[in-house]
Amino acid sequence: MVVNGASTFKSSVTIMAPDTQPASLWASTSTITPHLYVSTTGKIGIGTMSPDATLHVVGISSFTDKVYIPENKIYVNGGTTGQILKKNAGGWLEWGTAASAGDNLGNHIATMTLDMAGNTFVNVSSVVFNKSVTNYGTTTLAGVTNAGYIASSSQTLSGQLTVNSTVTILTPDGNTFASALWVGTSAVTPHLYVSTMGYVGIGTANPAARLDITTPNGSPAFTINTFTLKPISASEVGLYDSAGEEVIRFDEGN
Repeated sequence: MVVNGASTFKSSVTIMAPDTQPASLWASTSTITPHLYVSTTGKIGIGTMSPDATLHVVGISSFTDKVYIPENKIYVNGGTTGQILKKNAGGWLEWGTAASAGDNLGNHIATMTLDMAGNTFVNVSSVVFNKSVTNYGTTTLAGVTNAGYIASSSQTLSGQLTVNSTVTILTPDGNTFASALWVGTSAVTPHLYVSTMGYVGIGTANPAARLDITTPNGSPAFTINTFTLKPISASEVGLYDSAGEEVIRFDEGN
């Protein structure tokens, strides 16, 4: 049936086309490209007479309400593994690479474990850890308020460290690390040094005894009550009273 003009049907319309025909419905103002095309295999084409999917649309589509698509049912041509769909200046989605800039967490309170996946924190002025932090790399922070910290590698704290609990330092034995603790204002000579062998050095990074104090001649090594022990030379040490008078001298050669 060919109708040359507007048609009105006041009931439902059922179209039954034989399989031998390519289309069961063609609606258009042209015999070349249909506005709506229904093939006899059940595929619907909008703007095409060769639909290769259940619904094949050629042209811009607009949805004014929700579109529900089952999980893992969206396929987009183009792109490479790892790329993401990004909005371009024209408002369209196109394949692109995720921005390399760090996540802008801002004033963020995490509700789950934060896994940096091998990435690092940089330009951190302060961090508050209310639970343990497990670290497998080097940490450099300008300030840390920490209630529980587990580190498995060398840590550098370039600022004040406030720990609101007991501090336990466990360092592997052997040659993995030279020291368990280094406290000082210089990377050359520590104020306090604890070796992995259990030797404590004050003013030295090479303690030769359980407690090894190295200080310039004439400078107090340590004080007991009102008495002060000072090195006099490389082989002499003097014990002085509160008035600065030498009470006794120890000479390595005598």
